[in-house]
Amino acid sequence: MEEEDILPSDLETFIVWVAKYKTYLTKNYKNRKVYVPKNPALVKTFIPGTVVKMNVKAKSKVKEGDVLMVFEAMKMHNNIMAPYTTRVKKVYVKEGERIVRDQIVIELMPPPLASPSE
Repeated sequence: MEEEDILPSDLETFIVWVAKYKTYLTKNYKNRKVYVPKNPALVKTFIPGTVVKMNVKAKSKVKEGDVLMVFEAMKMHNNIMAPYTTRVKKVYVKEGERIVRDQIVIELMPPPLASPSE
């Protein structure tokens, strides 16, 4: 890209410590998929399959590591476990239902906040 092709409005300013830098953002960078942090309260599947067994229902208490559901994919049974101790807010699937990759299957109550002493 030629220097005369760059307009002042195309330049972005970044401050690192006390130094200011100006740079041109490429079209690929501007069109990138924006990062969205994972929500631990939404339990999603990692591969497509069929729900074999649901071990929880709405308002169930679960402990960290409890098996929430079992689903079959590629002739293997996969356990979905609770990431933390909480209650189940909502169940989106039932036994025998086909599920796709990254589908939300269970919604948990939000994780507890860490105490200041940790």
